[in-house]
Amino acid sequence: MKLAEKTKNEEVAAGGAAVAKKTKKPRKKIKKRWIVLAVVAILIGILAINIINGIKTYQSMFESVYAQEEVENRDISAVLTGSGTLEPVESYTVTTLVSGEILLASFEEGDIVSKDDVLYEIDSKDAQTSIERAELSLENVQRNYSNKISDIGELIVTAPIAGTITGISVTSGNSIGMQSAIATIEDTSRLKLTEYYSDEYRDVVYIGMTASVSLPGRMLNLTGTVTEISDIGRTSPTGVSCFGVTVEVSNIGSLSVGDAATCTLSGGGETIYPTITDENGLEARERTQVYAGINGKIDTVYVNNNEIVSAGQTILTLSSDTLSDEVLSASSSLRDAQLSVQSQYDVLDNYTIKAPIEGTIVEKYFKEGEKTSAGKVLCTIYDLSSLVFIMHVDELDISRIKVGQTAVVTAQAVDGVEYEGVITKVGINGTTMNNVTTYPVTVEIYETDGLLPAMNVDVSIVTGERSGVLSVPSAAVERGNRVLVKTADGTTGEGSPVEGFEYVVVQTGISDNDFIEIISGIKPGDIVAYIPDSYTGNGLMMLMNSGGMYVEGGGY
Repeated sequence: MKLAEKTKNEEVAAGGAAVAKKTKKPRKKIKKRWIVLAVVAILIGILAINIINGIKTYQSMFESVYAQEEVENRDISAVLTGSGTLEPVESYTVTTLVSGEILLASFEEGDIVSKDDVLYEIDSKDAQTSIERAELSLENVQRNYSNKISDIGELIVTAPIAGTITGISVTSGNSIGMQSAIATIEDTSRLKLTEYYSDEYRDVVYIGMTASVSLPGRMLNLTGTVTEISDIGRTSPTGVSCFGVTVEVSNIGSLSVGDAATCTLSGGGETIYPTITDENGLEARERTQVYAGINGKIDTVYVNNNEIVSAGQTILTLSSDTLSDEVLSASSSLRDAQLSVQSQYDVLDNYTIKAPIEGTIVEKYFKEGEKTSAGKVLCTIYDLSSLVFIMHVDELDISRIKVGQTAVVTAQAVDGVEYEGVITKVGINGTTMNNVTTYPVTVEIYETDGLLPAMNVDVSIVTGERSGVLSVPSAAVERGNRVLVKTADGTTGEGSPVEGFEYVVVQTGISDNDFIEIISGIKPGDIVAYIPDSYTGNGLMMLMNSGGMYVEGGGY
């Protein structure tokens, strides 16, 4: 019994010990956790203190970078600078359009030539031959065209002489061919009579001699005049050799062709009678046959037989279906031939090469006696009366540039000399590179002593001048036209990197390399803060990386 109790008590004791052991282990773990948390908290606190101190250090370091300056009035000249390469105001490469041997090239490099001076003469024999052929062709085409125009005139048939119409038999609507007989016109205003007289009177009869014309059938005697003496003789039935004499008389209105008549001549105090009387009697003074000049169809007949017409009076009109087309074709051929001749003369002009401008020969590539071919450059001419160069102006500044503005130009090759340039052109064809657009501006220099093409020059252009204007250092105006201005009560504005300052938006005016005009936003006597140019860019980055102090002129 006691033994059992002892065992039980031991078990109880042992169990109690076990319980006691289990209760102590959790207390140790909780203690460790609190220790870890405490350590972490201490570390975070230390880190926070360091960060705060670091921020203050960097803030203090950056504040030391900022310079402070009082706002005051200054004189400002806005100057735009640039550079360029000189070129002649005008230059030409003289190129030949033809091939051949150079017959003349009487100039040398460095010579000054005037506009239209002859530079080269090239052998033009082939061109001359082509011109002759073209002109011969033009003559033939001109002749054909003239004939066609003449044919147009033939559509109207007119009386070649004044007289009486006879023998007309055509009517409207008839088709007739070239040289078809249309009518006969007899001029009966004067009538003629031919008689034959003995050769013994040949030396007595003369032109203008008075004649007496007798018309037995009409019981008329008229006075006429000898108008022709014929060399062709006749022999009378009795064997007398005779010569012919023609006499004209005026038609008194009742005479007709064919009326029988005889004629006696008066001269030298005697009357000469005819040996042979013309059996045909009176004849018309002139008799003309009218023919059609072209093929055609008769439109209208305007006269009748036995009608008296005047010279040039219209007898009839014709029409032709093909003549109009032929005239147009001939006209086109004529124009083509004329252009061909002109073209050949233009080609001939190309064999004489003249100076296109007044200037200086800077390169001569061909000389007399050499052969050249079309497209070859013969020489180069520079007009050196002035020199030009192109500077490229930023899009933010181009509005400040105007034609006529003057510029100061310097060249490294001519030390100590300033040249005056004038802006002659402001281009509007901008070029964009890396999101920056620039515009070409042409500057011309008229006094160029010492300057040569291809020299590099620098240019300064005053684009604005203001006297006694409120201004701050250019570096003080940040993006958005914001300026750090010292507050009156020492408070620090939102986002200000400098204690006791705040951002103020200003309106700016002109600027030079150092200062910028302030139109509104701040007043004289205000203090502004800014990072000097010496701290910008790489200098400021090095300061941030090193945490050191920047010493102007000496580094860190």
